[in-house]
Amino acid sequence: MTEKNSNSIYVSDWGTKTITRLSEELQVLQVLQSFTDAALREPRSLATVGGGQLLLADSKRYSKLYVLDVTTGQFDQLLGHSDNLNS
Repeated sequence: MTEKNSNSIYVSDWGTKTITRLSEELQVLQVLQSFTDAALREPRSLATVGGGQLLLADSKRYSKLYVLDVTTGQFDQLLGHSDNLNS
């Protein structure tokens, strides 16, 4: 995801249950921001969907799909077990 005059790399880390935003400046990666939410158990994959949002998939064991607004840090669950996401 590209932001104003800088490139950001988003990394999902299931071990720490976080999504981290990294910046590459002068060949050095710096942690700019980390996002976490109690509902996010094992983030496995992510994709940018535009408008400052990331689509996050929790592990198959938890079967949930979230959207993260990176400007506010707000997590919202889109789909889960009740939506037959686990089948």
